Amino acid sequence: MAANPAALRRKQKMAEAAASCPPVDQQVRVVVARPAFTQQQFQKQFDYTEPKPKTNSELVAEHFRDNCAPNGDCVANTLTRYLPILAWLPAYSIKNDLFGDIIAGVTVAIMHVPQGMAYALLARIPPIHGIYMAFFQCLLYVIFGTSRHVSVGTFAVTCIMTGKVVMEYSEPQPNAPNGTEQVLYDPVLVATTVSMAVGIVEVKSLFGLTLPRYTGPGKLIKTFVAILRNAFSANPAAMVISGTAISVLVFNNEYLKPKAAKRTKFPIPIELIVVVIGTVASYFGDLHGNYQVQVIGNVTTGLPKPTNPIFSLIPNILMDAVIIAIIAYSVSLSMAQLFAKKHEYVVDANQELIAYGVGNIASSFFACAPMAASLSRSLIMENVGGRTQASGIITSSILLVVLLWLGPLFQVLPNCVLSSIIVVSLKGMFMQFSDLKQVWRTSRADAVIWFTTFAAVVGLDIDIGLAVGVAVSVVVLLLRNQKPETALLGNIDGTDIYLDVKKYKAAEEEDNVKIFQFGGPLHFCNRDYFRQRVIELTGLDPIQYKSFVAKLESQARSAAMKEQLKLKKARRNPQKESSKKTGGGFFKETKLDPSVEKPESAQKRAQKEGIANGGYDNSDEKTGSHESAADAVAQVRQEVKINMMFSHLIFDMTSVGFTDTASTRSLVSLLKEYEAIDVSCYLVGCNETVLRILACCSCPLGEERFFPTVHDTVVSIRARAADPDAQSTSSGMS
Repeated sequence: MAANPAALRRKQKMAEAAASCPPVDQQVRVVVARPAFTQQQFQKQFDYTEPKPKTNSELVAEHFRDNCAPNGDCVANTLTRYLPILAWLPAYSIKNDLFGDIIAGVTVAIMHVPQGMAYALLARIPPIHGIYMAFFQCLLYVIFGTSRHVSVGTFAVTCIMTGKVVMEYSEPQPNAPNGTEQVLYDPVLVATTVSMAVGIVEVKSLFGLTLPRYTGPGKLIKTFVAILRNAFSANPAAMVISGTAISVLVFNNEYLKPKAAKRTKFPIPIELIVVVIGTVASYFGDLHGNYQVQVIGNVTTGLPKPTNPIFSLIPNILMDAVIIAIIAYSVSLSMAQLFAKKHEYVVDANQELIAYGVGNIASSFFACAPMAASLSRSLIMENVGGRTQASGIITSSILLVVLLWLGPLFQVLPNCVLSSIIVVSLKGMFMQFSDLKQVWRTSRADAVIWFTTFAAVVGLDIDIGLAVGVAVSVVVLLLRNQKPETALLGNIDGTDIYLDVKKYKAAEEEDNVKIFQFGGPLHFCNRDYFRQRVIELTGLDPIQYKSFVAKLESQARSAAMKEQLKLKKARRNPQKESSKKTGGGFFKETKLDPSVEKPESAQKRAQKEGIANGGYDNSDEKTGSHESAADAVAQVRQEVKINMMFSHLIFDMTSVGFTDTASTRSLVSLLKEYEAIDVSCYLVGCNETVLRILACCSCPLGEERFFPTVHDTVVSIRARAADPDAQSTSSGMS
């Protein structure tokens, strides 16, 4: 048997490609020998049992039985679940954990003081309240939290959003320290938006400017314009202090910190040093009295008295509160899971939600802003050797000392020093601008979200910008799901691997078979796209094809009737008609593929016989007309079927994670259309959800048309083509 030239060329290309690749280990081979299964045979062979979904009452009863059984173990497990301190404190190792926790607690407490006061300005609350937050929220997290390394309290992003709400619903106070008006969107994607907003607005504190408060859309732009207009009114002393503080902080972060990190785990508490130096300089130089430098002002000692929140504001701030809660929890949980994975312990996401909820509710009675984990403090806690939540107890103890006795020492601290700490600490967010180029290269859609959100937040307001960003993200998500990757698959010779024929030259399509792959979920938004891509890649539109065949059949009937009329005339007057040439009939008019051999039509045979006999056949003319027309239509169908590109269509559904009713009905309709034109359809790799919905939508395919893999399907088609009786045998097996 002669070798197939196409197969030889394909093998030659594969050999050339293999020569340019790293050598393949011939000792490692994949050899699989098994029967070709349909989906039903596969499930039966391996004892598939469909899980029975539990009712709501069964789920409630099971939860009650597992968690509320009246025995000692259940009570203990419930207590340790909701109060994790009861689990880790009895197992605490003084020898292994205490030293590291003390060092971490002291170090983080030192960071809490300057960061707490600085970020409190972002939240539009007095600086001392930042230390209140650190004390109460750290203590509560020790009791309810499950992460050993996160440091909760003030966080720039949540403080910025809180400050926006506080400014809208608080009474303006002429002597209140200058704060900031900030902008925020998703911290993962557009944290740089917040950073730029912070940088612009903090300029007024760095320069010692007193500007009016702007609210509503465009407030950030109005603030920037006001800063430019009042640039010559800046306080020189505040500018000098800010410049000096920023220079010291940057020098430490860029030069001293990397060198110190090589010799010791303990970071230089540069923020605290700057705060102490600024406080001492302000006290002895009377910067507020002599140079009108704005300072923190009165700082009360002791713990604040609990006061009831203003519950009447809840309807007005509910949406902002939900957004802040989601962002704070998401960021904090991500940090906790990061440290847990690194140190091989488990963080309970549900318990973390309880911990943040209890912490925020309890601390709200002491005028604290919402809590969140700080990445910088958490990294320091881990680096200096923090081992357990006990480090939070050390931190809270030191902060209590500050609140009870050291608080008044910070009354003369200049606001511009705290603003300098904020600006330098947000350098990491500013540096994310450098990632924008990579984002554009990686995903144009993500870059569009970034630009759109940035423009909306800066040009409008936090709420509007956030809404715009979320809306654009949803639209992008829908567009991505609306047009997943599609491909026509071909087989790699000698393997069970099927790849995109456009991307892999070695992949060859099966004869008489098309394999369509859809690379995403199938739902109402992309059902039309699914149909469109099937038709485009296979090159066969079942509706147009059926219409075309119907047109050919109509022409065949018409041609057959004309031939029959000519036959009648020839029988009546054989001498006259015998001298005329008969017409080409339907096949000439319809211009089918000339390569197809056209057998002699029934009406032509009858015509020749009638003329040759020279007589008139006295049979039923009406019946003969119908028979010749039926023969012509049957011949058209046979020739069209011979000229069809394929007669088997495989749908690879392995990437279709889910489908809805509307899209499933569209798929069922498409299957029926192909089946109606004698194209056998097969569904491959459908999961349980897809199979269940297909059954509910009256799928026209029998169980023998469902397969677990593409190769099972192709092998079965080959077997049936070689032995037509295999189809009935296969159906009997199922």
